[in-house]
Amino acid sequence: MAENRSLVLVVILGVMIGAPGLLAFYDIPSTLVRSPVASSPLWRPEPGTTWQWQLTDLPVDLSIDAEVYDIDLFDNDGRVVAALHAHGRKVICYVSVGSWEDWRPDADQFPPSIIGKEYIGWPGEKWLDIRRIDLIGPIMQKRLDLCKEKGFDAVEPDNIDGYTYDTGFALTYQDQITYNIWLANQSHRRGLSIGLKNDAGQVADLLPHFEWALTEDCFYEGWCDRMLPFIEAGKAVFAAEYTDTGATTDQFCQLANAMNFSVILKHRGLDAYRETCRVDTIKVTTTTETQETALKKWLTTTIVTTQRLTTKIIEIESPDLAILAFAVSISGIVGFAAGVLIGRRKKASV
Repeated sequence: MAENRSLVLVVILGVMIGAPGLLAFYDIPSTLVRSPVASSPLWRPEPGTTWQWQLTDLPVDLSIDAEVYDIDLFDNDGRVVAALHAHGRKVICYVSVGSWEDWRPDADQFPPSIIGKEYIGWPGEKWLDIRRIDLIGPIMQKRLDLCKEKGFDAVEPDNIDGYTYDTGFALTYQDQITYNIWLANQSHRRGLSIGLKNDAGQVADLLPHFEWALTEDCFYEGWCDRMLPFIEAGKAVFAAEYTDTGATTDQFCQLANAMNFSVILKHRGLDAYRETCRVDTIKVTTTTETQETALKKWLTTTIVTTQRLTTKIIEIESPDLAILAFAVSISGIVGFAAGVLIGRRKKASV
């Protein structure tokens, strides 16, 4: 019985080692082979990913044709998230991390000392002293725990640019960087990706810590170019323009598509209403990139698994090792041939 198990391991190992044939023709860098594989990789949406943003006028309209939904943490239970997942959607957890909202169920947990000036234009909302992570941190950790518990894929942290506002606290650029990186780390520990919300002035410092970005009014106000480093890094920029500015899709869609932003036109109240730019050509590119990414992940997984199986193969006696050498040779040829075919298809499609 033990001998049979050894033979099975040999065959599996041989098939997996065929991967170098694919590497030769698919231009996958050698550094990828040596990289460890995360047990649960963070979701990182690619440029051009379509989305819907609905925080009010509940229940959430599940019929919108979008790859991603951004919905409120507290106003939706896990069944809504599960329903969206069942339709193949990714779901973002909206939560304010820089302001106190008097209607939230945990509002009484915030010490008065960290509640600052009113957030102008938003009744019942006030700024928070983000320097006091010792006080605000445990509350935000519970909120992130709830995001995870309900099954969300990512976090939209609202109001993470308080250092640019009159909050009632002397917040500095570095205070904001410290807090935002802390939020990113806390999200990642829970397997949640996180987006940089608006904070355009800190993109250079925060890009490595955030998997995507979300903007409001950047086309109307003229600062979208400051978010381009996300696009260049292969990370989506979800952009919302609002009808109360007089904006129409005709005014920004051509530029938005050229920049590969995922733009929607919304009511400021963020109900189900949504207009979107046409991104047909972008989605073709995104689909190809997704297939390549999937192949790269598969190759990495097979090679790492091969390394683990090798420790078991060491105990196999010499007859089995002969079979191992044969399996490796055959699978290497098969992998090489597959690499040639894929390479030709790729060149033919260019």
